[in-house]
Amino acid sequence: DADFYSLTPSFTSSSNAYVDSSANDATTYYYRVGAADAEGDESIMAFARHGRLGNDSTSIHLQGAHLTQTLSSDLDSGANYTIEAFVRFPEFPSIAVPFILIGDESVSIAPSGDDGLIKMNVDGVAYDGDVISDSAWHHLALTTDGSSTTLWIDGHSAVTAVGSFDVNGSLLQFGDSASTALPINIDAARLSSIVRYTNTFISISDLEIDANTLGHWKFNEGSSDDQTPFTYDRSGLGFHFMLENNYSWSMGIPETNEVGSALVINEIMQNPSSVSDPLGEWIEIHNRWFTPVHLKDFILADDGTDGHTIAVDIEIPLDGYAVLGINADTSTNGGVEIDYIFSEFSLANSFDEVVLKLPDGTELDRVNYDNGATFPDPTGASMELIAPHYDNSIGSNWATALIPYGEGDLGSPGRRNDAFSGQVAISDSLFNFGGIVEGSNNSATLTIFNQGVRHLNIDSITVTLPEYTLSTSSAIIEIGDSNNVVITFAPNAAGVYEDDLKIYSDDPTNEMVTVSLYAIGISALPDIVVMIADDDSLSAYSFPFTRIGTPRTFTMNVINIGAADLEIDEFNFSGDDDVFSVDVSSLDLLLNDTVAVNVTFDPDTTGTFNTTLSLTSNDPDESIYNIDLDGIGTEYTIFYVPDEIATIQTALDSTLEGDTINVAPGIYIETLTFPDNDLVLRGAGAESTILTGGDSSVVFTLGGGQTNATIISGFTIQNGSGTNGGGMLLDNGSSPTLKQLIFKDNTAAQGAAIYANGFSSPTVVRSTFVVNSASSAQGAGIAIAGGSNVTINNSIFWANNGTAVEVLSGSSNITYSIVEGGAAGTGNIDQDPIFVNPGTGDFHLQWASAAIDAGDPAAGTDLDGTVADMGVFPYDQSQQPPDSPYNVAAVPGNGQATISWSAPVDPRGNENGDIVSYVLYHGLTAESLTVRDTLAVTDTSYIDAGTEEYLQNGTTYYYAVTAIDTGALVSAASVTVSVIPAGGTLVLADTTHAFGQVFHDNTAAWNLVLTNSGNDVLNISSITTATELFTLSQQSVQIAAGEAETIQVTYHPDLTSGTVNDTLSITSDDLYLPSSNVTLSAESIWPVISLSTTAADYGDVPVITDSSLGVVVYNTGLGDLTLSSPYVDDTDHFTVNTGGRMLPGSSISNAKIIHALPVIGGRSVAIQTSKEETGLADTWET
Repeated sequence: DADFYSLTPSFTSSSNAYVDSSANDATTYYYRVGAADAEGDESIMAFARHGRLGNDSTSIHLQGAHLTQTLSSDLDSGANYTIEAFVRFPEFPSIAVPFILIGDESVSIAPSGDDGLIKMNVDGVAYDGDVISDSAWHHLALTTDGSSTTLWIDGHSAVTAVGSFDVNGSLLQFGDSASTALPINIDAARLSSIVRYTNTFISISDLEIDANTLGHWKFNEGSSDDQTPFTYDRSGLGFHFMLENNYSWSMGIPETNEVGSALVINEIMQNPSSVSDPLGEWIEIHNRWFTPVHLKDFILADDGTDGHTIAVDIEIPLDGYAVLGINADTSTNGGVEIDYIFSEFSLANSFDEVVLKLPDGTELDRVNYDNGATFPDPTGASMELIAPHYDNSIGSNWATALIPYGEGDLGSPGRRNDAFSGQVAISDSLFNFGGIVEGSNNSATLTIFNQGVRHLNIDSITVTLPEYTLSTSSAIIEIGDSNNVVITFAPNAAGVYEDDLKIYSDDPTNEMVTVSLYAIGISALPDIVVMIADDDSLSAYSFPFTRIGTPRTFTMNVINIGAADLEIDEFNFSGDDDVFSVDVSSLDLLLNDTVAVNVTFDPDTTGTFNTTLSLTSNDPDESIYNIDLDGIGTEYTIFYVPDEIATIQTALDSTLEGDTINVAPGIYIETLTFPDNDLVLRGAGAESTILTGGDSSVVFTLGGGQTNATIISGFTIQNGSGTNGGGMLLDNGSSPTLKQLIFKDNTAAQGAAIYANGFSSPTVVRSTFVVNSASSAQGAGIAIAGGSNVTINNSIFWANNGTAVEVLSGSSNITYSIVEGGAAGTGNIDQDPIFVNPGTGDFHLQWASAAIDAGDPAAGTDLDGTVADMGVFPYDQSQQPPDSPYNVAAVPGNGQATISWSAPVDPRGNENGDIVSYVLYHGLTAESLTVRDTLAVTDTSYIDAGTEEYLQNGTTYYYAVTAIDTGALVSAASVTVSVIPAGGTLVLADTTHAFGQVFHDNTAAWNLVLTNSGNDVLNISSITTATELFTLSQQSVQIAAGEAETIQVTYHPDLTSGTVNDTLSITSDDLYLPSSNVTLSAESIWPVISLSTTAADYGDVPVITDSSLGVVVYNTGLGDLTLSSPYVDDTDHFTVNTGGRMLPGSSISNAKIIHALPVIGGRSVAIQTSKEETGLADTWET
């Protein structure tokens, strides 16, 4: 590490040896030798300056320049060589340019679109290697074993070709010698006398010098001599390159030698949930090297028996990723794109190892995950290495993935891990700038922090309103750093300015962060605002009904939101000004001053009153502020609790005959006693307006003889307690109308919900009585005593402790109600009303409730237009989907299925009357049904013959049906039914048959075997032949599934010569092959007799002298000829003699002659013949 640049020479020598006598024993010394000429050039100082072995920080850049050196002719006696270098291309050429040449062989780069194609040229032939598309460093090597040459690119064999290169006497060149200027950076080149690479490898930048090194150039000089610029050969063989033309030294070199850090196991999905193991398992490998890395022949293994050698080339780009998995089908692997499919390797869900090895078995990286002890143990999410430079053997350096991919599992396959990200944090989530006078401004500072493990990219920071401006709109924040954003608010008009500042970043879990901005622009001039609680710019107000003599008042706030003083000179009324008044006449308000002004309505007669209240001020744009007022004077009044009167009892005490009290939603703990006059007490609804007695007293007491003009509606009355009556006590002839009430959790000895006494006659309509308890068991709902009469309609009594309605003295008239235990009366039923959730106090009806549409038909329809329901909450059927079709059945057919169903009925047995269509679904699994067809409401069956010609027999098909109503609402699907279409499938044992030769007067038979390989009966409707020569034992047949039937086909020959052909045609209900044919052939044969002569003339023959003549009998036919009993009529003068010629087994009276060509010879005589088939072959002579 000595700084040779600043050293002075230690000694000089004129020979090539020197003895350093000053050296001490047991001490290591380092020497550097430089040569110098007579003028002293290239001294040791020059070598120190230009050839030093200090820190390597440069490479050489050639632009239209090249380095050349002719190697020694006797450099090496072998045939194995390697030339290699690291190269980088700032840009790619427009034509092919060689840049490494050794002898006649070269490595070149050619254009490939916008990229560069590395090519190898051997023995005059160019071979394509790999395409590179970046300007990063790449390692290239040419190796030869004397017979073939291989181009290695970034550690993998890109191409191999027959041919070699030699180093002896060869010209070695780096860079371009042609006219086309090729910009290239070269570093760390080496020439070797061995084949250094035989398998995939990871290239290292420190190419060592060893005994096999023939040349070694580091290109690290960093500067050069003006007269004799060289880059030096470090091998010691002196092949220095002189630097010529356009060259320069470039900073930045491929400087990484720790192969163990090249690749990192970066992400593991060991337990997917969107798909089953192991279909969705995968591993991600990240390339941290300075070149691409290739994985061919790398090994994936665990510590057990799992192991897989990567069989094909997989390139991981610089800073890129490769995803290895067991399944590349994105439809079944969870939606992950797999770069390579492995086998014989899987990932356990709990404990396992993932080991990556080099091709030679050297372990490169490993992860031992441990069932959650230190590593994450997710289900449905991958484990992500938090940062690729973290030690992946430590469990705490891993995190569970957060972002979904594909079908919903979490992970980041094939890209930067989401854990390896910047993490945005902000100093504030809200900025309130307060009030700012227009023309002025105010600023606040938002600090954005990066709490992640990688720099944070702030892509944009935005606001919407132009009154807000930002000091910066983007930033890059390093790990642990922060960035300040100055937010300035500058209003140009009065008003409220609300906006959201949005920060967009590459934080994967928080891509957008919102900061709320609020400010008020204040006018520099007076600015009037008039408001009430629910209106911040009051322009009109309507007084509620107001009783004559009982004025009503509301309060409005008058505010100055301007910087200058607001002077209101007048409050004037127009119209009915005598019944309206205010309590001020003028105002003087500073900025933000607020004055409450009371406005009163005091009608003196019944009727409607209108006026306009005008405020005259010095507000420049609203100098007259108008408010329209109206009110109705009446003999009755409406009180509002709690908006106007705090309690219900106070409101009751304030009423006169005919008044109304409207109670807002809320819980009211009161014990209420009604005045003697009739009135209306109306809650906002039984669901939201609760009256509770606190478990200690009766909630309602009515004892003033009120008539049915007293109406109580829209409440839940609960937790009342008493002896006679818990929720309500009626006495002294009180006969109120009780509507849409819930009585629950009330207790009493009798009449837990209502006790009617003293000839009272209440009417109960559309109410629900639940969980009330009568300790005497008499009237948990209602107890009737003292001659009272209670009318009940459209109500529900259920789950009470005691009788629903107990008549102690008096009578009841119950109609169209659910009464647990039953009750006499029209329309009453004893069925569970099926509340939604009575345990939580939800007494709405479920669709299956018997109370729906079971109310009094004379009571009017519900709001949805249907027949009245029972109870306090009618069921809204306007959004009720249709019921599902039922009785769904599927009947198999041949290549088809018939699906039928019944029209849907509601839970009460009523057919849905508003169905407009049905939708039929089908599929090959019950979980993957798709629409088959949409059908008219009149259709309740469907024949499915498939989307093509037919369904596949033997395959299971699934069906379900939905209904659609007039509101386009869709029912739930019916039950899913399955069906297996059934039919026969014809299998022919033969499709052709030859009967051969058959004697014309015989027949031949053949058995045609027909097999049914289908799953139902095969109907063969027709079996025919085209001619009468062939007959069939059956012309139609039915064959059971899996059975076979034999049809006998018989050939009946005639005297037709030659081969005859016919087609046996089979017609069946086999959907796949409805028509089948069997080709038939046969030949009819018979004998044909021929004589050598048909007349024998003996001429003159002396008496008592024998004369013989011969006749030859020939068979010219195809069948055997049988001669039976040759004879002559004149036996006195003629005799027949065979001349001793006999057929084996024959006699003169019965000879057989096989068909043969006529041959003349022998004696002749007229012969009578007969025919017989035989298997012999001969002629017969007589």
